[in-house]
Amino acid sequence: MTLVGPTWLPRESLHGPRWLMFRFAPEYWWFGMVVLVRNFLVAFVPLMAPNHPSIQLCLLSVLTLIGLIIVCRCYPWRSHILNILDIVSFFCLCVIMIAGQVYSAKNENFEVHMFFDVLCVAMVCVGLG
Repeated sequence: MTLVGPTWLPRESLHGPRWLMFRFAPEYWWFGMVVLVRNFLVAFVPLMAPNHPSIQLCLLSVLTLIGLIIVCRCYPWRSHILNILDIVSFFCLCVIMIAGQVYSAKNENFEVHMFFDVLCVAMVCVGLG
């Protein structure tokens, strides 16, 4: 099944958002919106828990893991090497954030951190499995 973009738009109107749709494979033309929503949510995380860095790390880890799973399942980029690079960068970012939770847990509840760490590892296993 292939999704088709809107055909009622004139071809000239696609020059403005060209960067948003044409850097992905044709069947994943919609993936630019996924990137925009993910970036918005990443920017929104500090507003959700401004005085709790460990909760911010947990939320960012979950968002990054969801992005990793989506990229692993879809392979949306036109080039294979870009897909691999995106997966490796997401994975490294997840490892850094999960490891950073150990240092942010000095004054907070240890069980909460363990729960989110187990949740993050489970999401990676389900997404890559």
